[in-house]
Amino acid sequence: MPAASDLSSADRERFLRIVQESLGIDRHFQLFLWLQGEIQRFLPHEVFVAMVGNFETRDIAIDMVSALPKVRTRNCIHCGFRSVALELYDLWKQNGYQLLSLSGGPGLSLTQAKCECPVAPMFTTQGTILAHGLRDGRTGTDALYLLMHPQPVLGEREQHMFAMLLPQIDFACRRVVSLDDDSTACAPHTGPNFELSAREHEILDWVRMGKTNDEIGRILNISAFTVKNHLQRIYRKMDVLNRAQAIGKLEDAGRRRPSAGR
Repeated sequence: MPAASDLSSADRERFLRIVQESLGIDRHFQLFLWLQGEIQRFLPHEVFVAMVGNFETRDIAIDMVSALPKVRTRNCIHCGFRSVALELYDLWKQNGYQLLSLSGGPGLSLTQAKCECPVAPMFTTQGTILAHGLRDGRTGTDALYLLMHPQPVLGEREQHMFAMLLPQIDFACRRVVSLDDDSTACAPHTGPNFELSAREHEILDWVRMGKTNDEIGRILNISAFTVKNHLQRIYRKMDVLNRAQAIGKLEDAGRRRPSAGR
């Protein structure tokens, strides 16, 4: 695998700028601009997809980032892409959690669905898809990221660059207030009687690890006051009075959830 030192002087400078810019991303639009910027020189793509959650229980959040018209999370999440995400995770798992390259129409379930969004042809033409992610054994939460292009342009060089830039991609995506902070359309379902956004679920994960509001705020780059507001909404949704009750109810819901069939 090539190192950054194998790049030309100009490309090394670009690579460093990409890394530096990733550290300042904390909004979805910033992520969009970053993905449409100089990173395209190393990772040309028309659709980027971030998928985060517990894939084993099928509780995942999905976010699409693209300049293509109509390619938005809300538009594509209802046309079969969720099942594609789960299939891709299974393929990534079968590949030993190593970078996965698919080309020439991988034949995933979206191709069988009546989908008219611009993403569908990328599964049926000579396009290419790169899938790679990171695992968190402590929380059981995995992150899988996709780069999609309708042409066969994601070759061996791009695969190496994807692996090199994966930490920056993961860092930027985890800081973004999305996946989907303002909507529970694709957020994890935490129980039969309450539903939390991905950001609320993330905050509860940190609460479960014993973090204070100040610590969670520093981790997520938000104020402790914002964390407190999130927690108040969580308490109302879960009908509890404090964080101990919220964690207890969350864990109880997880124990009572039936196993998902494959």
